Amino acid sequence: MTLVAPRKPPAHHKKSAGKHHRHSKTYHKPYWPYLPVIAVVVAGLIFNSSLANKHSAVLNYATSMSTQELLDNTNTQRLSNGIGALAINGLLNNAAQAKANDMAARDYWSHNTPDGQTPWTFMDAAGLGPGPL
Repeated sequence: MTLVAPRKPPAHHKKSAGKHHRHSKTYHKPYWPYLPVIAVVVAGLIFNSSLANKHSAVLNYATSMSTQELLDNTNTQRLSNGIGALAINGLLNNAAQAKANDMAARDYWSHNTPDGQTPWTFMDAAGLGPGPL
């Protein structure tokens, strides 16, 4: 009977299995500063997703209203606060529609156009007179 010592696995086997060095107490120490950053990012994502649900409900409600319903609801609130009612202004509607069309055609979302024109430009063009002084 011959005795044979068990064969030792090659060094590359240990490396592929992640056993090529010991994990002491200080092994994970360099990673600790990143944990608060990860926690803040995760909390931000959760908070943002909860806000997105609230905003979409408001937007869905607002976009499903007609112009007259919006005016009626606004005037109800204004009258309950002792403020006078509003009326629809056709010239102002035309200016607002021109501004909306410009934003859609030129793909921007801002008060001022990409070339620096203010909203008053659209109001002047609609015949509402000069902008603010």
